[in-house]
Amino acid sequence: MFVKLIKLFIALSLALPPSLGVGGYALAATAPFVPGDALFPIQNFAEQARAQLTLDQTTHTALLLDLAERRMRDLQTRSGSDYELDALIALDAATNDAFNALSKISPDRSASLRSRMATLSVNTLNVMSRLKILPKTNPDLLAKAQNKMRQIGLAALGQSATPPNLSPIAGAPPSSPKGSTPTPTPGTGIDPRAVPFIGADASMHSFFPLNGKHAALDCSSCHTTGTYKGTAKQCESCHANVKPANHYKGDCASCHNAADWKQVKFDHALVSATTNCESCHNNKKPANHFAGACANCHKDTTNWKNVKFDHTLAGATTNCESCHSNKKSVNHYAGACALCHKDTTSWKNVQFNHAAAGATTNCESCHASRKPVNHYAGACAACHKDTTNWKNVKFDHAVAGATTNCESCHSNRKPANHYAGAENGR
Repeated sequence: MFVKLIKLFIALSLALPPSLGVGGYALAATAPFVPGDALFPIQNFAEQARAQLTLDQTTHTALLLDLAERRMRDLQTRSGSDYELDALIALDAATNDAFNALSKISPDRSASLRSRMATLSVNTLNVMSRLKILPKTNPDLLAKAQNKMRQIGLAALGQSATPPNLSPIAGAPPSSPKGSTPTPTPGTGIDPRAVPFIGADASMHSFFPLNGKHAALDCSSCHTTGTYKGTAKQCESCHANVKPANHYKGDCASCHNAADWKQVKFDHALVSATTNCESCHNNKKPANHFAGACANCHKDTTNWKNVKFDHTLAGATTNCESCHSNKKSVNHYAGACALCHKDTTSWKNVQFNHAAAGATTNCESCHASRKPVNHYAGACAACHKDTTNWKNVKFDHAVAGATTNCESCHSNRKPANHYAGAENGR
């Protein structure tokens, strides 16, 4: 009896305009009831009236967002009960009110409120994804509510040019008494392709995990015909338009991941790629390239430029000119390259062996360009006995058959006022 009197007092105090009464303010502030409770309609009326008493539009919108967030928590509380639908309808109405109020404030003054609305959208979608009754008894209505909430979130962030349809959820039946079975609502004709994927609950799509950039897509991006069952899982079914000509024919997922198409890692062993590199990479072979097997040099399958050429493994001949003729300088020694270029890893590491090359003692036949003006006219070998260094010279006058007339060769070295007699007579 006492409880009934308290309830009557609250109801009467709420009905007294314009102040709402003490009970109304208490209910609006504490919100002890949730959708489905007998006194929830009175509490909801008090909450709305309290928000309407605020004259400042920004504060008014913030209060309505508070109520929408409260209704979202109520939906989470009612999840798994017979009152999921009541809570969803109450949340839908509160969200409509909050978005309508938000749309009346200029974007430059409502950045934080729009961020709250977008966050509310994401969190609500997560709560909706965990409902247990409506997915079975009213899937069309739930799908419509999910799509509407997604559109509200996009509009709040300015990512949608079309305002969301804020009409109440259509065809919502009245609350079902506890213990009874809720009556399913007939389909509303919503296009199933418009239903958004709730990325927070990946188990809902475990047959084809939606991670990376896939998680941010609308279902209609892949389910283009409105049919979910039987949708192809192969990458090419959606991405054929970005596959270049002469692309590798194997499974895309062997190299590409869902985070980004450009993050590619090709594992030759995993895809059983052959050692015949040309079967895939023939467009990367430059003109006049070595004609042997690519794998003889390109052993690092992650980088074409990491090359090591093994002449022995490749069966290369000692006739270097067959491959390297373009690197031979003008007036180069005409003999076999291998006589000097014994190091096959570097052209500059050269050692010339005159004896092995069959070089004559007539140095001028090869080195005429290095003979200075007024050089001794005799045989080079008479002085240049060290074939590894031109500057290591020893002149033997007797061997060279030099005359006793020193001036014939050394006149430019005789200083002024020098003794005028024969130098060898000193």
